[in-house]
Amino acid sequence: MKNLIFCMCFAAALSCSGGDKDPVVTFSDAGPADASAPPDAAPCALTDCDGLCVDTSSDPLNCGGCGMACQSAGQICSGSVPCECPAAFLPANLGGPIDQVQMQGSLYVAASPLIGGTIDVAAVIYDLTLETGVVYDFADSVAGLSPPALAAGYDVNVNNFTAHTAYGAFEGTIVFDTICETGVSGTITAPVFSEVLGVTNPTPVVDGCTMSYETLGFDIGSCPEIPPDAGVALPDAGVPDATPGN
Repeated sequence: MKNLIFCMCFAAALSCSGGDKDPVVTFSDAGPADASAPPDAAPCALTDCDGLCVDTSSDPLNCGGCGMACQSAGQICSGSVPCECPAAFLPANLGGPIDQVQMQGSLYVAASPLIGGTIDVAAVIYDLTLETGVVYDFADSVAGLSPPALAAGYDVNVNNFTAHTAYGAFEGTIVFDTICETGVSGTITAPVFSEVLGVTNPTPVVDGCTMSYETLGFDIGSCPEIPPDAGVALPDAGVPDATPGN
């Protein structure tokens, strides 16, 4: 799928962290006697893996021990390998009071934050050339590098706007009931999400995490209601015939 689409899927804010954790920063003791001597490093309270102080209970690159990496960055380390993929985290109906719809170039990103045990996000990417009532296949969108697209991010860090992992729908169909500049609604059928290398590099991860659903409804943002008689021309009564006797 077009890089731009996934890059925008979280309102151009998210980047996939790949689950890596930054090394713990430690300070060193300058030493009281010889200032020219190299300082002693502070002891690592966790596990020293090739000079990095890591928490092997949660680090996917050193899960349970140094060098024991999870199969993919999207998996969750619980202290030993094999690691596990996140459980499917999207609700049956996407949409809520804090949804956001943003225009990015000619594309629109309808994003729905999901707040629970983790902060996740789902996003429908579309443009105004799409039509309501038409069945669009995500496989065709991927092949044609065009919207519509469906993306999701798991375990979003709101402090630095990164996600533990990013997903894209490479299978399934979508039908729009409403579509406008300020929102979309409709139904998604049989979507299959695959873990991708990142929102700016939406290449599926080999042996990465996946999740699938039977159906998902979505109502993100809102479209203005169109009056029932809008656009219906009234019959022309014509000019009354002023001919006497008529």
